[in-house]
Amino acid sequence: MPAVIWTGAVEGNTFRVIDLGVQIVPRLEVEIQQQPDAMGGRGWNRFDPIPTNVFSAMLIASGVVT
Repeated sequence: MPAVIWTGAVEGNTFRVIDLGVQIVPRLEVEIQQQPDAMGGRGWNRFDPIPTNVFSAMLIASGVVT
């Protein structure tokens, strides 16, 4: 089962970084939250490739870079 490493808002969208486990390649994946559906539910989509400005903002938001 994937483990969520980080979730946060970047450039008006909600992103999360998940760890898929030791035997999965690639192990880490970035996902973006979808817009609500008719019942208000939200899913997640893989976000690839990650633009440089989004990646930089994620590093700052997560506290990796100050």
